[in-house]
Amino acid sequence: MDIPENDLEKCVELANELCEYYNFDAMVNCTKKSLDDLIRFTRTFLGKDVQIKDLELRTNPDTTFRGVMLPRNDTHYEIYVLKEADEDLRRLVTCKELFQAALDSPDIRNLDLYDHISALVYQDMQDPSLAVIAELMAEVAAMQFLYPYADRVEDIKRINEKQTSSEKIAESYGIPLFYVEKYLTKKTMAALQTSHGIKIATNSDISKNKS
Repeated sequence: MDIPENDLEKCVELANELCEYYNFDAMVNCTKKSLDDLIRFTRTFLGKDVQIKDLELRTNPDTTFRGVMLPRNDTHYEIYVLKEADEDLRRLVTCKELFQAALDSPDIRNLDLYDHISALVYQDMQDPSLAVIAELMAEVAAMQFLYPYADRVEDIKRINEKQTSSEKIAESYGIPLFYVEKYLTKKTMAALQTSHGIKIATNSDISKNKS
């Protein structure tokens, strides 16, 4: 995960802040977070005027393009999400684009939409643009909000102990399976470890706990 450490901490802190706000406001203990509440928080808590719209676009089944955030000015944003997206994908994509709006600033924008999408599809992570880094930050923040890192640490233990599965987790949190599996990999967990300060569970740790 090629995000500078300071930027990584920034997006995680924002996600944690909104998580606290959500848990206080919603006053429910539910793993599947309400997208409507997140939209409301983004508008009121962050002072961002965000409009969510359907994007009618014929796409290739293998495409990674699911949505886009368009800044109209520093406080007004339009988010377009593929109309064909199912509920879980819509939740993840909308959440990610909302965090991109929350993290937005004029100096990181790429207003050339074709160039920006091309950069995302054909990412050169040896020298990523600020706009590409912002996209990655938004995804990390969205996953931290929807499926917090601490929960992932516990779920890795539970998966290793055959108490749950990636499929059950995806259903419980309302997140596409692809993203659950991606964010449970050792590589991704290790990349995010510094920003959370949480020791990652490993098979050896689990064996020690059993003994």
